[in-house]
Amino acid sequence: MTALITIEFAKDIHTFKRLADSEGIAKPARYPAFDASRFTTGMALLADGGVSICKT
Repeated sequence: MTALITIEFAKDIHTFKRLADSEGIAKPARYPAFDASRFTTGMALLADGGVSICKT
């Protein structure tokens, strides 16, 4: 498999049809540290581009 085919395959399995950039992962990872999360008591925050959504 060439690199381009591998990248296109990875994009295709994501609901958003694109790969994450560093900000797309960093912002959700930083969320618990900010005031916006002060009412959050527990969570499972997935930053997976929709891969975990059941595709039927």
